[in-house]
Amino acid sequence: MIQLTGRQATIVRLACFGLACLAILGCGPRPVTQMHEVVLPDSFEADGTSWTRQPWSDKHDKSLDSFFKKQMYLAENPAFQGERVCYEDNSGTHRCYWVTAVGDSSRWILLEFHGKNFHPAVEGQGAPFDQLQRKAP
Repeated sequence: MIQLTGRQATIVRLACFGLACLAILGCGPRPVTQMHEVVLPDSFEADGTSWTRQPWSDKHDKSLDSFFKKQMYLAENPAFQGERVCYEDNSGTHRCYWVTAVGDSSRWILLEFHGKNFHPAVEGQGAPFDQLQRKAP
């Protein structure tokens, strides 16, 4: 057990009291609010392939539900909480992205699949989602 002198004990009590007051009054750190959102392009080129934005559909949900049932550990990844968007190439391959603005850039994760064949998840930053705009109030 640590022995404190009278003066040290008083300082510790005052510090604890001060921290408690700050916590009660809400003077502690506040979460950072993101002031930007990612611009999702209608199309882009990556790895020599042109990708065109598609409306999100039940077909995407069904494919992804099947994937996440087999890869349950990935479903817990917080990167899959971003805004989701799907792109398709000319061969019918889909890329589903989850995109989040982070500071002055973006962070994303993608699942690429053709039919029931999925590629491993890929995480990245910036391109093709390197344009941000101010959030509407």
